[in-house]
Amino acid sequence: MSLFEKQSGEILQLDPSSISLALRDSAKISVATRQRVKEIATKYNYLPNLAARQLRSSSPQLVGLVLPDVMDDLTNPMAARTIKLLAERCTTRGIVFQILSANNLINTSVNEPRYGLLPETMFIWGDVPRSVVERQVESGRTVLVIDPNHLSYSTFSGPAVVVDNFNGGALVARHLVEQGAQRLLLIQVRADHLGHQARLEGARKEWRASFPVTSATQCGLAELSDEDLAGFAEGKHGAIFCSNDWGALQIWHRLTKLGLAMPRDVRLAGFDGEEAALMAGITTMLFDWGKAAEAAFNLLLQTTGDDKHPFSNSSFLITTILRKGQTT
Repeated sequence: MSLFEKQSGEILQLDPSSISLALRDSAKISVATRQRVKEIATKYNYLPNLAARQLRSSSPQLVGLVLPDVMDDLTNPMAARTIKLLAERCTTRGIVFQILSANNLINTSVNEPRYGLLPETMFIWGDVPRSVVERQVESGRTVLVIDPNHLSYSTFSGPAVVVDNFNGGALVARHLVEQGAQRLLLIQVRADHLGHQARLEGARKEWRASFPVTSATQCGLAELSDEDLAGFAEGKHGAIFCSNDWGALQIWHRLTKLGLAMPRDVRLAGFDGEEAALMAGITTMLFDWGKAAEAAFNLLLQTTGDDKHPFSNSSFLITTILRKGQTT
């Protein structure tokens, strides 16, 4: 109990625990009472001690989101929406939300006194290496990984929110078969991304249930020349599946420049539900990032509450939905 909580409780004739709840905007305290407490706090320039509050509470009061060194994720509409939703959920629970750079955690000793306000609870974006997660766990922090896709997570079993990339890829292949495709070109946009690998693996497995192995080929996006692309499209009943929508958009532009039409000359599908791909009419796979943010927040509360779940059993799978466009 802080001196402020004790003294303001005496002034307002409230117990210190009610003062503490009011400062955290708890719904257990009336709006009028919360306002009176905040007015006194403002009058006396009181700021709650977040570090001390964390030590005496089983629920997190300061939560961090660790992003990759290159903050490209902030420009991604889906990632930006996820970050916004996490921040909103934290705010409604009276939790301070902090964005951190992975580079700071790699190069900084977490035991230095000046870093005492680093959050004890963290979301870690899945493009951040697993070593960052392990270091935080070793330091006694609770962490949850959102969409673990860095190659170092290949055997990861800790708490995570995971997109069902494998079955999503299988759904794409099944759709292409249903649309009459008999030849499949798999294009890997990123080789350093577990999600891209799983999407193509799922598509390949589903495809081979209907056609021989030789009917499906795979290449990297940078390896595919316009000549190769035109040659593939010349054959009948061909389909292309790119491991994400940005790759599919590039193929869409290249096919258009070559005078080829979709789905007349070749069918095309991507993955991720990017807004630009949807506007171009590309068939793609969607997943609900709002649901991912909700699951991540709830799962984190489970791992920090009194009914803690074992790390090895704490995960949530985000299912995907096919959005058929004009390209298939």
